[in-house]
Amino acid sequence: MELSDEEPVYACPHCGDEGIPAEWSVRPEFKITWHELRCLIMWAEFWASQADQRAEDAQKSGDPERIAMAGRGNMRKIVYGIADRLHAQHMDGPPLTFSQELADVRAEYGAVEQNVIKED
Repeated sequence: MELSDEEPVYACPHCGDEGIPAEWSVRPEFKITWHELRCLIMWAEFWASQADQRAEDAQKSGDPERIAMAGRGNMRKIVYGIADRLHAQHMDGPPLTFSQELADVRAEYGAVEQNVIKED
């Protein structure tokens, strides 16, 4: 969705988030490789997942202080929104998020098994 520079923005027109809005008149252009962009987006996706998990755990705890510190748990939604806007500008490129890459693998090959090994 495109907005004009004259319209005031109080919330994201797509998701309704009332966080700090983007400044629509500032749209810098960067020259990086698609691989570098994928690395940045996948890194953001990973940390957004961690933040959302902390928010979910805080909500389950019922501790008001912990809930206030953990945020609203919508970081992945924000990262995916940004990734979708970037990918829409270059539809010929591979997926920018790990989640979309896995979805494409599932679509191509059917169900896949994921194993996550966490080391202490």
